Amino acid sequence: MDIGALFCTAKNPKCSDCPLQQFCASKNNAERHEATRQKKKGVPFKESDRIVRGTILKLLTRQDNQDKNEIYEQLLRQNIKREKEKFEEILAQLEKDGLVRKQNNLLSLP
Repeated sequence: MDIGALFCTAKNPKCSDCPLQQFCASKNNAERHEATRQKKKGVPFKESDRIVRGTILKLLTRQDNQDKNEIYEQLLRQNIKREKEKFEEILAQLEKDGLVRKQNNLLSLP
């Protein structure tokens, strides 16, 4: 890792100074260097499932045993908009992860 930090920098690789250059697949390969520089654009937090999951748990922490439709409405009021089907998928995953318990339409913390 020290080699990478010292020689294999994204902006200015020092291939000619690297002691491992004879073994390196990226040595003087501009295409590989460019791929290293490109950053992947992530999903903004406000649009991710994480904000929905976290908000559901926070709502249940404040008041346990809530109707799932009421929780959905509270998400909408907080401007966290998801299709109802996506909301159901997120609830199913929370239940699978053991973070939420669902009985009929009531949600609670385990």
